[in-house]
Amino acid sequence: DEYSPFKEALYNSLVKKLPSTYKVDLWFHQYNKNLFDTIINESYGRYNKYIVMNYDNEKFSETLEKIEKGRLLLLDFGKFDKKEYSYVCQDFDEGFYDALLSAHQELLKYNQLVFILNKHHKHPQSSVDYFTKFCNDHNFNYEIRHDTIGDITAGSCYIVIKQTDVVEVIKQSKLKELQMGKDFGLIAYNEDPFYEVIGNGLPCISIDFKRLGELAGEFALKGKKIRKYLPTKVYRKGSI
Repeated sequence: DEYSPFKEALYNSLVKKLPSTYKVDLWFHQYNKNLFDTIINESYGRYNKYIVMNYDNEKFSETLEKIEKGRLLLLDFGKFDKKEYSYVCQDFDEGFYDALLSAHQELLKYNQLVFILNKHHKHPQSSVDYFTKFCNDHNFNYEIRHDTIGDITAGSCYIVIKQTDVVEVIKQSKLKELQMGKDFGLIAYNEDPFYEVIGNGLPCISIDFKRLGELAGEFALKGKKIRKYLPTKVYRKGSI
């Protein structure tokens, strides 16, 4: 869909799985439906396999119906009828809830949980519902910030989607001399190599994007049908 470090990890893992005789073309649709349709229409009939991240988590693109089911693998997004196509997806709803539940003990040290997700971001907004459900089910005070990061305060744990917002939270905490993992909590979404070297390791909620790439590579090689959701986990949970 668009470039990011964890998508690069996926791509590198995919290419590594393939023999050197394979040719891989990489196209970005930037979540733009018209661009998406143009890329699919111009690519139709040119490739042995199609590995596609849909432009929407809720709606299957009808343009994909022209591709033979055995040649198409859907990745990442997939809260829609996938019409017997192969897919390897992540669950942004119950998977997110279960990941939070796995860190329940670590989250208890904070007075409230704050979910920062811009309304215009392509991350599925349904995650807000499952964050709210988790907080209500387990008696956490919570806040949802759609339009601004707001003030970073001691005693709160922030769950942040955008990488630029992660940077802003850390910058603000340094100005206020708040120590991550002690005075406040910070959990990013989608694993990134540089998260491993922030502080004692920045906690992250994510699927394994390298594994996603490996499975995509196996589909490209063998064409065997796969219908799988990868587990969403909390990495570096001890740093919460």
